[in-house]
Amino acid sequence: MNAPFPAKTTHSAEPIADKPLIEVDARLALLERAATRCMLVELREIDLEQGFDELIGPLLEIIYVRPQNDADAHWDSPSWRQAALEYHEDRKRRGRR
Repeated sequence: MNAPFPAKTTHSAEPIADKPLIEVDARLALLERAATRCMLVELREIDLEQGFDELIGPLLEIIYVRPQNDADAHWDSPSWRQAALEYHEDRKRRGRR
């Protein structure tokens, strides 16, 4: 059987790769997580509320993707955008750049 990692890196704290070894679609991961939680509920290892509640966060992260940086999130807000536009227009009127 081929081991996924060399024996010398098995107990090492150093990362062996810069990128993830496998890139998985977040939607597929959520479905797998849901299936696992369903099985745990059926086996009475966790209750239905816990099984469902722990899926909400990952689902919201798929639906509402976080921006690369916080500034992008604020710029999409009409109030932040409008305030920035007014600020720059005011600076132009006063002759400042």
